[in-house]
Amino acid sequence: MKLLRAGMFITLLIVLMTSVFALNQENRTESNYTRSGSNDQPDLTNVGRDLAIDVVEVQVNDIEVETGDLISLAADRREELEIRIVLQGNEANADVEVEASIRGDDTFQVIDNSDVFRVLPNTRHVKTLKLALPPSMDEGTYFLRVAVYDRASAGKIFNYFVTVEPRRHDIVIRDVTFNPSDEVGAGRAMIAIMRITNYGQETEDNIRVTVAIPELGISTSDYIDEVDRDDSISSEELLLRIPVNAITGTYPVVASIDYHDGFKHESRQFQIRVSGIAAPRSGVGEPETPAEEAKARTVVNIGPQSQDAARGEGGAIYPITLENQGTTSKSYTILVSGAESFATVRISPSNLVVVEPGETKQVFVYAAARDGATLGSHMFNLEIAAGNKVLQQVPLTLNIVEAQTRAKSMGVNLKSGLTALLVLLILAGIVLAMMLVNGKKVPIAETEMNKTYY
Repeated sequence: MKLLRAGMFITLLIVLMTSVFALNQENRTESNYTRSGSNDQPDLTNVGRDLAIDVVEVQVNDIEVETGDLISLAADRREELEIRIVLQGNEANADVEVEASIRGDDTFQVIDNSDVFRVLPNTRHVKTLKLALPPSMDEGTYFLRVAVYDRASAGKIFNYFVTVEPRRHDIVIRDVTFNPSDEVGAGRAMIAIMRITNYGQETEDNIRVTVAIPELGISTSDYIDEVDRDDSISSEELLLRIPVNAITGTYPVVASIDYHDGFKHESRQFQIRVSGIAAPRSGVGEPETPAEEAKARTVVNIGPQSQDAARGEGGAIYPITLENQGTTSKSYTILVSGAESFATVRISPSNLVVVEPGETKQVFVYAAARDGATLGSHMFNLEIAAGNKVLQQVPLTLNIVEAQTRAKSMGVNLKSGLTALLVLLILAGIVLAMMLVNGKKVPIAETEMNKTYY
């Protein structure tokens, strides 16, 4: 009987322990992994204390802009925007950072940040940031966002409308591929293919593409008939033959394009390795460098360096003659600077000229006086270079006069000349009449074989 009671007690104890274990297991599953609060509550935005800094003024390329202004600021592709931000702190803060950005383009990220700086209370601070707009940026209206942050405060963001537009004429050299791509031997030929893209508003035609190695005096050119807006095209194969006497080294390759009747020019520089003859040893009797040799065997002749031009109507032509007396072809670059404020300058046929041995070529610099240019003498600079060395720098002068004044002075000069001619004819007539009255003969001709005496 006692054994039976003991067995029943043990069985009841086992059942109770099993029930308690199952209950504890169920409670852990339901409650231990339940988050406090609602799972549907959204995350808070812009958490943090108020940032005690105010943006007092924002200027873009010296033009003040305002938040909420419906008038957008127009900017061109490839333009660099200078963002001038004036801030004022209401309390001291040692961890402030300013950011300017234009977002939404699917290719480029346009953003600039300042360094972390200290803001003093009741003090204005000026920060300047720069945003370079890429040439292929999608045209349209964007927000220029100016943001102010510190370590733990809620950020402040200010939005300004900016409309990005393509330039009227804008062709970009995307790339130039070479074959062989890395190294070419002296006396061998290399092929270059130029890839260009028209990002401008207009379809361009008759684009002149040129690839040159100025230090070796070689270049080649070709024409692309037409490139539509937002279209890309590759040039034909451009052949360059490396001179047999080229010195081993890495040389800059200049790729350039001229379009819009020669008024637009774009260039990029690449590099190519040439395996040729060994470089000469330094010391006494060292041969001249290619640029010095080009200067020694190049004859430059420049026409009249001071010329007149009627304001808003006329222009002047400065002829330049280049004679290559060397034994290899040479490449010359013509550059003009300092005339932007008073004249429009154009170089024809191109600012890059290749002259063969014993050949002479002419280049013309056209300077047309602007409508708003001031009267008087204006000086600008002409520079002639071979490779990366300057051969000659010449100051040129454009004398800008009024068109009516110039015509009047020409009329006065013509009138004075006619008057002088008339006086001479009258005097000759008087002398002839006096000689006839006195009975003297007028000699028709007088030479060593036939002389008439009276």
